[in-house]
Amino acid sequence: MRCQKTHLFKALVLLVLGVLVTIPSMARHHNNQAPPISLPSVIEGTVSGLNQGGKFDYYLLSLSWSPAFCLLNNDPASWEQCGSKRFGFIVHGLWPQFEQGYPSDCNANPPPIPESVVQEILPIMPSHGLMRHEWQKHGTCSGLGVNEYFSTLEKAFASINIPPELKFPQTALRIAPSGLTDWFLQSNQKLPKGSIVINCKRGKLSEVKICMDKALQPRSCSAAVLKSQCDSQTILITPIR
Repeated sequence: MRCQKTHLFKALVLLVLGVLVTIPSMARHHNNQAPPISLPSVIEGTVSGLNQGGKFDYYLLSLSWSPAFCLLNNDPASWEQCGSKRFGFIVHGLWPQFEQGYPSDCNANPPPIPESVVQEILPIMPSHGLMRHEWQKHGTCSGLGVNEYFSTLEKAFASINIPPELKFPQTALRIAPSGLTDWFLQSNQKLPKGSIVINCKRGKLSEVKICMDKALQPRSCSAAVLKSQCDSQTILITPIR
């Protein structure tokens, strides 16, 4: 009887030891089978893995102040914009946006822009090269066809009233970015204050950006876009010449 109890005790000890040895091995095996899930990350302003046409949250209409662009960029390729014609604000682009980041280049081989569309848009986007670039990088992410995208861009621009002070300034103006925002708000009563972002370059007005929903109704910009607000106390608005 005593011998039987001894054998039973030894068997129980061996069983417990076997369980203790097996548990770490099972854990290692489980870890090998289920690696952590990698989520999309924001890289260079673009949300990785989400570059699909029509998949975005809102539009950003970017208006470039042409006199400053032409003064700071002596590129022969910009002759259409910076030649004999004198422009004020032109459309830099209509950009689909995420609340964080933005999609880009959603079609590696988009259809060309018809010449009829080019001629229609040249008065507000006076550069063939800029049109092609904007269609490839941003327009393809709108989920719209080429004609519809540029028609939407045209409607977005037409919905904004340019302040009278900026329609054809003959002399340079100096103003605080907040004052420039106020001019736009006074000329566009429907715009909420958080829908406008002023950009500057080398102390000069470079762009005004306005946020719109997919129906082209004004909305507040996301925090990521608001971070680009010009932080200079005053900026110079170069005249149209």
